[in-house]
Amino acid sequence: MFKIKKKYKKELGNNLVLKSVSSIIDVERVAEFNFKIHKEEKIDSLVKELLIKHPDVSPDNWYYVEDKQEKQIVSSLCLIKWNLLYDNIKLKSAEMGFVGTEEKYRKKGLFNILAETFSNTIKTENYDLSQIQGIPFFYKKYGYSYAIPLIRNICLKPDKITDSPANNYKFIKAGLQDVPQLKNLYNTDNLFIKTARTERIWKYLLKSALTTATAAETWLVLNKKKEITGYFRISNSTEWGNNLFVNEVSKLTGKQAINVLSKLKSLCLGYSKPYIRLDLPNTTELVKAAKNPGAVEKREWAWQIKIVNIPMFLKKIRPVLNKRIAASRFKNTTKKIGINLYKEQYEISFINGELKSIRNFISANTKLLDISYEYAVQLLLGYRNIDELMNNTFDVTADKAIKSFLNTLFPKKESFLYGIY
Repeated sequence: MFKIKKKYKKELGNNLVLKSVSSIIDVERVAEFNFKIHKEEKIDSLVKELLIKHPDVSPDNWYYVEDKQEKQIVSSLCLIKWNLLYDNIKLKSAEMGFVGTEEKYRKKGLFNILAETFSNTIKTENYDLSQIQGIPFFYKKYGYSYAIPLIRNICLKPDKITDSPANNYKFIKAGLQDVPQLKNLYNTDNLFIKTARTERIWKYLLKSALTTATAAETWLVLNKKKEITGYFRISNSTEWGNNLFVNEVSKLTGKQAINVLSKLKSLCLGYSKPYIRLDLPNTTELVKAAKNPGAVEKREWAWQIKIVNIPMFLKKIRPVLNKRIAASRFKNTTKKIGINLYKEQYEISFINGELKSIRNFISANTKLLDISYEYAVQLLLGYRNIDELMNNTFDVTADKAIKSFLNTLFPKKESFLYGIY
């Protein structure tokens, strides 16, 4: 899987040089650097497996700054490609991951250099979005906004769960031989923005990932006929606390969900974990079943997202916008809407209910949506609707004449991204 297409190198002065990973020796060095900086168990093996075996991680897009005199890596980040679906429209998203800088080299602008290189890459390679799991506030100035749920944090004590009276289902761990069925069971139809997962990703998760910091057990749900009818995944990570993390589940019936909860209780007690924690969409039957015995929903966390080019993004999602208009009372509407992002402005024109054009200026007398870029990302990705935004910030205002239309175009939707590593 490890293949070099191009080598990147740029002299920065002061004995510093910016490079991309270009050899197995580089892989080892970057892995050691990340372990030193992040101090997370098995993060070095995660870096190695991603670079060598992951189908959507290219060494060409793993950048680092080296001090030539000290002969050591002092700063680094990488680009991990995600394939997403926006109501079944394919989107290409670039995760900015494994960001870190040696302490004595901080506040010297090295991250700015790496971030600019990353930004140039996603523009050149025509990415639609960029995403990051990063620390609060810092990435705002680079155009990122909280816009897709990442951590749900629904907690349940195992003693709250009543054991299932009927032994209707059995549970066994999945292996590589189960990939075709897992791929078929991977059902995210109830999600608006979701991860598109290939068979190659499934194979990575069930093999290469098992020795890394993101290792997870995949459990199959078997009926009385020993047919695979569902699955759930349990993360081994302790990054967010020492709980039993359920970070993925297939579509289940209500009856299956109750039986899975009973199995999770058994696993939780067997692994001596204090809580079961569900990091899952609220629309799953497992979450609904867990809330009946008293699960507590704590503060959630979200992916920080950047839309690379808003006009191009609007053009790409045009079929979704047209479908929404066609199913509404605005199906024959002809109107223009001005989107004022304060630093840039766009006019979108609808003729007979269809989006026809997007221009980089606003005509006179066009009804306006005034919205900062941060909140525009949340609106376009269905994280917040126009009413929520207007009620929570003065940076968003909309003419009354277009509020209902905007609610039709950009409703609030349930999204969630199941992992790819």
